[in-house]
Amino acid sequence: MAARRVGNDLSRRKSDPTSSKLGNNEAVVAAELPWGSLKVVGNMSIDFHSLPAKFTVQNLLLELFSMFEKKIQYVCIEEPLDKFLNKSLKRCDDTYLDNLLRTLGNVSEVCLPSILEALIKWYEEQISIRKRSTNENKDRSQKALLAVNYLFCIVLIELLPQLHFHPTDCEKYVNYILHLSFNEISKGNRDPAAYGINLHNCLIVAETFAEVIGVLSQTHAKLVQKTFFTLLNECRKETPLTQSGVTNIISLLMAMKFYRIKTSQVSEIEQGVSFLDELASYYLEIDLKQKDLKHAIVGLLVEILLPVAAVSL
Repeated sequence: MAARRVGNDLSRRKSDPTSSKLGNNEAVVAAELPWGSLKVVGNMSIDFHSLPAKFTVQNLLLELFSMFEKKIQYVCIEEPLDKFLNKSLKRCDDTYLDNLLRTLGNVSEVCLPSILEALIKWYEEQISIRKRSTNENKDRSQKALLAVNYLFCIVLIELLPQLHFHPTDCEKYVNYILHLSFNEISKGNRDPAAYGINLHNCLIVAETFAEVIGVLSQTHAKLVQKTFFTLLNECRKETPLTQSGVTNIISLLMAMKFYRIKTSQVSEIEQGVSFLDELASYYLEIDLKQKDLKHAIVGLLVEILLPVAAVSL
């Protein structure tokens, strides 16, 4: 039945409206884009009668999520467990994926809130699915979780620079992403033994979430600073400071690794200097015995100041 339907549809013109009527569980003929070539696809939740812009975004997202599913399966089942995610899912290594992300980034100029909503729903659903399957093979399920987080970050890094086109419409998504990023960065440091063979991949994911925070700092510097110091002050309440507390603070500092001070406006420079001043004050308050903590703060100051120095040269 499905084969006959496909054969009949292939003989129709693309403009024939009856070719977009879908039956349950049938293969259908559709175009990748309204003006593209025909291809046989499964019965997906695309509204073929929608406007071209909506259709394009839906198709892009479905194509992206389908590709991610294949990559997650490949990384977790066919590859060795100890292979690093940033090698398996290397950015700029898959031309088709790069083009998809670039296209999605371009269209997000006009519909970023909707794309972020769909992306977050996909992420939460994937995390829920992977967590339910942890009993089957703990290490592989854990790597799948990390792969989902890594791919989620890759998309965010591409999309979030468009936030300046939607200064108020994306606030709830920005808050969600920011708190999620800080939480995921500290997760591996809280209990590194729980990750076993996946510990290095956990650190890779943490660094990728730090990149997300860095991108957010370009449009929401005040919010990033406020969230950082709120979390830092929570950690500082612990007296005396235990090794666990020190580890949590260091992970927070590492989360700001990609924070960058913008130098195009005087107000932005002042805001950046204020942030550095607070960090320096905290450095002076720390006991001399906490060498690891002092070293982490100095390292962060260097990470932030070097790009500023490069711009001023």
